[in-house]
Amino acid sequence: MNVRNQFICRSATSAEVPPTVDTYTESHLLVYESEFSEGTLSQDIRDVIASFPLAKSITILAPLVSDQEVLESLIAVRHLRNASNSPELRFAHFDAAIKKIMLTGVDAGQPEELPAVTRTGWMADLFQQRRCVVHAPDGIHFGKTSGKHALSFLRAANALTGSLECMLLAFFTLPHVPSADVQRIYVDTGPLVAVGASIIEQAHLRSMWRSRPPIESFSSYDGLDRLSRANTNHLVLISASTSGGLAEEISLRTSNEDRIVTLFYIQAEGFDQYQGAVVADLTARDTEAWGYSPIETFRANDCKWCKEGIPAASFEGDQFLLQKRKVDLLNIAFHGTDAGRCSMKGGAKEFFSAVKSRGAISVLLHAPGTNVPYLELSMDQAKVLQACQQTLQAALTESKAAPSLDLLVSDELTSSDIAAFEPYKSGKGSLPAATKSDHLQDLTPTHRANALVAFSCIESVHIPRKINEILRAVTPDGTVSYVAAATLVESPEQFKQLRSALRSGANGPNTFEFEAGSVVILRYRTEALSSWDSELGMLQGIVDIGGIDAVPYEIRERLAWLRDNGSAYENLFWYGQNRQALKLQSDFVFLPVDGSESQADIYAIVCNLVATALGLNRDPLATSDISTLRRALEFSVYSEVLVDPNNFMKFNDAVLRASILRAARPSELNYESNLPLSRSVTDIILYEVSEWRVSRGQILTEFIVALATSRLKLCSHHTESVKEAVLSSAYIPSYVKLLAQEIQKKSEQTSM
Repeated sequence: MNVRNQFICRSATSAEVPPTVDTYTESHLLVYESEFSEGTLSQDIRDVIASFPLAKSITILAPLVSDQEVLESLIAVRHLRNASNSPELRFAHFDAAIKKIMLTGVDAGQPEELPAVTRTGWMADLFQQRRCVVHAPDGIHFGKTSGKHALSFLRAANALTGSLECMLLAFFTLPHVPSADVQRIYVDTGPLVAVGASIIEQAHLRSMWRSRPPIESFSSYDGLDRLSRANTNHLVLISASTSGGLAEEISLRTSNEDRIVTLFYIQAEGFDQYQGAVVADLTARDTEAWGYSPIETFRANDCKWCKEGIPAASFEGDQFLLQKRKVDLLNIAFHGTDAGRCSMKGGAKEFFSAVKSRGAISVLLHAPGTNVPYLELSMDQAKVLQACQQTLQAALTESKAAPSLDLLVSDELTSSDIAAFEPYKSGKGSLPAATKSDHLQDLTPTHRANALVAFSCIESVHIPRKINEILRAVTPDGTVSYVAAATLVESPEQFKQLRSALRSGANGPNTFEFEAGSVVILRYRTEALSSWDSELGMLQGIVDIGGIDAVPYEIRERLAWLRDNGSAYENLFWYGQNRQALKLQSDFVFLPVDGSESQADIYAIVCNLVATALGLNRDPLATSDISTLRRALEFSVYSEVLVDPNNFMKFNDAVLRASILRAARPSELNYESNLPLSRSVTDIILYEVSEWRVSRGQILTEFIVALATSRLKLCSHHTESVKEAVLSSAYIPSYVKLLAQEIQKKSEQTSM
């Protein structure tokens, strides 16, 4: 796609109906920085229509391209719209004569003013995407140069990381820009200089200004005195505000509040609503699916956090606080009686209970070698179908699809398979033969056809979406039911998007049916190397240096196995003492255990627990408000996610610990700069070293391999203590000591 960015405004269908997953409408904005071809625009619009079935409108914005060129391009691609259920196509442009942003559609009609709620919704999407609300790390609060204290800070500069974003914000600022030339533009922070420059360029293109005024940053409150020379012919841009205090101070010095524009605003709790010019007021409203709750704010002389002895970290002008990342702990939760407090949701327990011990799940040992997301768990569809027949039966029964089908679509099931289930046993006529998904495009369209799309297990959400796209043309005005025994998704949001896409049609969000069966959350991988890839490279390095005949048999055996296998059910983890394979104990809280579970089964369960815990243990099947701001634990500039060492203590089975080590990303096992957590993990490993002498150090080798491949990182002195403990033990075998020597090499390379 040539779209440099896309923004979505989700709003309620009416002011009386609060926005929820089923009631909001979507207005999409595609922003282009320069000229584009009709082919590019056509593909971009197709992608939006395919990915967002609730899209009410698609708006094109290209401020540096003439309005006529944009309109002609839109008219050329309007054939893409489906008459029965199509988003409106239009483009946004600025009318300098009336100083308003207007919308013009591809069909005949007068331009209409862009609704403020839509513009603000797009800005809210940008603001949230760039994480512009910065939360104070634990143990401190923010002291701003305004004299106010809060736990959150608006960092608008995060939204201005590219020229496109600056151009977009400049365009939405145009209604507040003077029509005549200005002599100088003032900005309160350095990154806004780029927005000011874009305002100048766009004002020139529209013949609003003749001159190119200089732009000057006055560093917020610290530089207010520099505005004393400002005359009445100026423009002041404020990046973000929670009280409007800076604008009031500037107004006192310049005596012209009409030329002060605040880009982002969120109301501070306990302060009056700011009445000045604001491009995007992001304060939460009941009728909108976006927005931020008022930020709790105190004046410095009456700050509750200061009274409690919590230190204030200050900002000075353009200088942003240098801080340690906030640490979010990934903690797998379980509770004996309360399912709501467990990290297993959406029918995952039923799914894993059914498929375990059947060889239905295998693990892909090697990454594809690219950054394309991939699922490292592979499902044997036939075995999943055999194991989950009851779930599929329930889904088919719940579905309203009639026994008399015109079209049956399935890549795994036959018409005989479907005929074995209720309500199809009593069908009067024989079912049509199953059509493979890749043959759908060859079918002749049948008006009002009745279709059933059946899956044993949906492994990729892209497959049913593609089928859905084709079926809209194959079965116009027909009924389609999508049924699966299990659906694998990366997050509750992804499941809700899939459900909306498959259900939406000409009659709204409930035109078609989708019975998902068990919904299992499993995150996709993006690392170039899997944990087994890293292990293979490390072992190969040992052999290359020492020679194949000089290394212990255990390492040669493991290296050969990794070379020869692309996927596996067993032998995923290093065995414990006496070559004992790691297995579950009978008291596993998430699943009934009978001893026949494969390591792949257990690893898949842990992958699901980790993914669900990252999503804050939300149930994908639960009804939830889409306006929830924090949807998952994520690594960012301001926060990091680390596996809570307590997971290795409460789940003390070696196979569970090994699964957590392999399922976590390297960034989630990086305790190098966190002394307390590093100490906790070190204590666990040292205990395993001591247990080897009494034949109980089953997980030790997996910990050592994680350290030797740098997937697990500890503070340097903790790494050294682990290495020394292993090398000095009289009970640790030579192959584990050789692996520990790789930790030494990694440590030396890091310190160089």
